[in-house]
Amino acid sequence: MENTSPMDAIATPSNEAEQPMSMVAHAIETLKASEEPKAPDAASSSSNREEKKDYVEMDEEENEKQEEKKENEKEEEKKEEKKKTMADFGYYFNEEGKMRTIEGDGGFTFTTQKDYETLGDVIGEVVYEMMEKEGLQRRWMNGVKNRRFYFASPGYEEKERILVLIHGSGVVKAGQWARKLIINESLSRGTQLDYIKRGLANGWGIVVLNYNEKCMGTEEKRSCHDSRDHGIVEWEHAFDAVKEDADILIVAHSAGGDIASHVVHRMHKARDERVLLVCCTDSWFSSDRDDKEVYSVNWNTNRTMKLRKSCGTWQMYSGDDTHEGTSAACFNSCFALMEAVKRDTSAKEFEELLKKSEEIVFDEYKVNLKRRKEEQLVKVAQARLELEKEKKEKEEKEKEDKKEDAENEKHEDGENKTEGTKKETTV
Repeated sequence: MENTSPMDAIATPSNEAEQPMSMVAHAIETLKASEEPKAPDAASSSSNREEKKDYVEMDEEENEKQEEKKENEKEEEKKEEKKKTMADFGYYFNEEGKMRTIEGDGGFTFTTQKDYETLGDVIGEVVYEMMEKEGLQRRWMNGVKNRRFYFASPGYEEKERILVLIHGSGVVKAGQWARKLIINESLSRGTQLDYIKRGLANGWGIVVLNYNEKCMGTEEKRSCHDSRDHGIVEWEHAFDAVKEDADILIVAHSAGGDIASHVVHRMHKARDERVLLVCCTDSWFSSDRDDKEVYSVNWNTNRTMKLRKSCGTWQMYSGDDTHEGTSAACFNSCFALMEAVKRDTSAKEFEELLKKSEEIVFDEYKVNLKRRKEEQLVKVAQARLELEKEKKEKEEKEKEDKKEDAENEKHEDGENKTEGTKKETTV
């Protein structure tokens, strides 16, 4: 039996109580130690530095790319600003009046809407220059608040007969029927140049309104007048000094018919009856009930429509099924009528003239239809030849590939036999 003293018996419970307290303290110290940052070793520190360096290099590289992109965009903008001629866009008009690429002699290729619109503006200036080469002059209206101009032939005011050309609404300007026809087809289809040339050859005076052109000193057309006001102001300026017994012939396309309607009505109110004939191309002409009747004809896109009168205007097919193509299609028919009509032409005589004009339309339509069919047959034949050529080239390539495969296979067999012979010799 172990001898114990009273003091030992008292001390035992006290030691047991101290043990849990020491465990809590130890746990706290351990937790503190884990929260304290450890001094990084050399390898870890080096790795962190490398990562930071990589991130910095990546940021610098990204910044350089962004700066390069901005510089490229600025250069492109400068190039766009410098495009002021057709050559800048890589195009020109050939002898047939078709727009072709300088390199490759191809047709128009769409890139961006901005490019298309800028090219259209450039073409507008080219057409202005072409009219000036035909002898037409810019007539400036200095008497109005904002300066603007239309075109006219020298001395037109003294001519017995004057031809007035009125374009439609939108982006087209003086000398144009349809911008997209100029770009995609030809000058003959899209401009008023043929009308101008034939009118001049007939000895007529020529006036070309320009109501879509904005006034000088203003950014937007509508900040000074609307289109109708522009047209009326130009007309009044152009015909103020024209002789009183002149015969005025109008050719108006699309919304140009609205201008024609308003100017004729204003003239009739002033007892001015110089307008002899209004020729509309897929357009309209209307006059007030009190107006003196003016001969008016509309060449439209309705192929099945026979010659008839509707709301005071005669209607006939133009020879083209598209709105923008009517002016070019009815060219000969329109001039046959304009050249034949006179101040004393009766209603019955006018109707006979219309029948002859309609015959011209359908005769030309048949010729053009035959030509288009022949062109289509040529295209089909060319496409067939291209397919046959591609097929032949494909067959020849397949033969070459098979021949090459056979040679490779023969070569591999020869190498295998050589390898087998070597092994036998070794054994």
